[in-house]
Amino acid sequence: MAIAIDIPGYTLRRPTLDDVGPVVELIRECELADSGSAERTEEDVSTAWRMIDLDADAWLVVDEHGQPVAAAALRKQHPTRMFVHPAVAPAHRRRGIGARLLALAEERARDHIPEAPAGARVALAQPVGEHNSGARELLERHGYAFVRRFWQMELDLARELPAPAWPDGIRLETYAPERARAIFDAIEEAFQDHWNFVPQRFDEFRAWHIDRESFDGSLWFLGLDGDEIAGASLCAVRDGVGWVNILGVRRPWRRSGLGLALLHQSFAAFRARGLFRAALGVDSENPTGATRLYERAGMFVSRHSDAYEKVLREGSVTPAPQPGSTSRSPADDQGGRDG
Repeated sequence: MAIAIDIPGYTLRRPTLDDVGPVVELIRECELADSGSAERTEEDVSTAWRMIDLDADAWLVVDEHGQPVAAAALRKQHPTRMFVHPAVAPAHRRRGIGARLLALAEERARDHIPEAPAGARVALAQPVGEHNSGARELLERHGYAFVRRFWQMELDLARELPAPAWPDGIRLETYAPERARAIFDAIEEAFQDHWNFVPQRFDEFRAWHIDRESFDGSLWFLGLDGDEIAGASLCAVRDGVGWVNILGVRRPWRRSGLGLALLHQSFAAFRARGLFRAALGVDSENPTGATRLYERAGMFVSRHSDAYEKVLREGSVTPAPQPGSTSRSPADDQGGRDG
């Protein structure tokens, strides 16, 4: 169904799953222009789209030939925290398309405000690639403010890598289906003091990480102390790059060397698969020292993205974090791979 856009030469409509391929091409073109590399895959987008209401929370702009030139999707991570993920092809920018999509996403986000707890602060956030100055200007004009910078860090796997040094009492295991829920619970606990933490649902975690064709449980490394999951490194391979999607260590086992051991284990597994590069994403202001850990492992910052946010309703910041600790490295906290 077409939606009025009031920009000559363009039509706005709802996307369908048949649009995934062309939209991924559009997103990758934008990623290349805005961040210097294209990383989104069809599996990423199709997974994300199956978790939202395409008829209410997604928009697609096509040109007079029916070719997608812009898209946006609203993701409700929690009723108090929502994200809009837009993409406007570089050749079609500064024509009012981005502003129209932003207004539609914000209007829809406001529809969700009543779902938030009474008195809770509600915010809408958007990631911006480091080279996309136009998006920064647009967001600032519409009341958004910079709130956080996220780094992508990388490692050349051709360099000499140390073997994992496991803390006393820790043994290594990999994913087993019966451990899925325990892994989720351990990660949730480890992330509770992460910036802007909100609880995730187990079904969403499964959809993002397990129920995918590319899922490889042999790349999920668990550090166990008895029957307890002390820490985990949940990895994947995308486009020939080894990604540490999540690295979490629970508070009782922090500062024991477990995080570094899990990281070294992940790097060794990537190299055994013939990969030449490892990568992860991290909050540049991570409160638990994750950035220092990655630098100690030889990783360097290759690019960054910024989070901009607009408060839709003032209130207390909820849900309140519980005591915990995290060494999280979401592949793209702002980009949708990490649920």
